[in-house]
Amino acid sequence: MNIPPKNICFVLLPGFAPDDLPVQKLKALLTERGYSAVSTNFFGAVPSEDFSKITIPDALTSIEAIIQTAKTNHEKVIGVGISLGGAMLLEHEKTHHDLDGIVSIGTPFRLSYPRLIRIGSYIAPIIYPLYRPLEKKKSRRMFPIGALRMAVDYMQNRFLQGLEKIETHVLFVQSKQDSVADYRVLREYASKCTNAHTEIILSENGTHVMDDNPEVVLGYIERFLQQL
Repeated sequence: MNIPPKNICFVLLPGFAPDDLPVQKLKALLTERGYSAVSTNFFGAVPSEDFSKITIPDALTSIEAIIQTAKTNHEKVIGVGISLGGAMLLEHEKTHHDLDGIVSIGTPFRLSYPRLIRIGSYIAPIIYPLYRPLEKKKSRRMFPIGALRMAVDYMQNRFLQGLEKIETHVLFVQSKQDSVADYRVLREYASKCTNAHTEIILSENGTHVMDDNPEVVLGYIERFLQQL
């Protein structure tokens, strides 16, 4: 891709986190390279005073608006998502086909402890009234457990459907040390993206979110750009 960095915008989405802090280091590196970069929550700019009220349709609408704004001002827009954030970008692309590429890190095609996570998703609404006062204190960065059941239902059901509708270039990056998403099913599900141009990078190191060394992820992204 022989396009000046300033004409490329990255839209960065974190995983199941209360804010965009997990992608801030990567965002800073992209900015240092001269790219434009915007980051938000996995649910976009939807108000987060009560995470239990967040829905997938509302989140996708917000993410769509962010992408459209980026496209207005840039020649190319690339989505970079971690875990649930990557799933949301892929979901968006099933119906919009407006991203020039997607980098999905730790894609949650299959959760490593599905039964335990499913049990937790059913318990979460019960304890949420007690948990919510802590969640409101943003400085504590509490997990948004109010949205847990919604997120788990989405990842285990809707997200796995219609992957053939994705038509852009997709780079899947995952660590073999990932303790949250099972890397062993990555090739199986990537192959379901039959209308996309897919590439897989399996790392021997790193965590689920691959944030130990963002410079390595940046290298993957810049090599990916050369193939677009």
